[in-house]
Amino acid sequence: MNIIQIHYYLKTPGGDYASLEEYIKGLGAWVHIPESLWLVHTSKSIVDIRDEMAKRMRASDRVLVLDVTVDSWASSNVSSKITSWMHEQLGTVPVTP
Repeated sequence: MNIIQIHYYLKTPGGDYASLEEYIKGLGAWVHIPESLWLVHTSKSIVDIRDEMAKRMRASDRVLVLDVTVDSWASSNVSSKITSWMHEQLGTVPVTP
């Protein structure tokens, strides 16, 4: 089991994102930090979480999934400036499917 940090940015406020929150809550023990930041204790992989969340989001929305138990992460629609910084600072490369 890992501690996963999930952060999302919904570009179109007011959409029906109830299924997104229900998905996150269904992953395991969770804490919802202000706004769109969650920590979840789960056995799911960061890639699986990213992909399942993408199914529940609009194409312009963004999601960043970090395994804060170890130095691995996955992202979708996050700028290369941010992902390059993460690679440099964490000393890791993103997990790909």
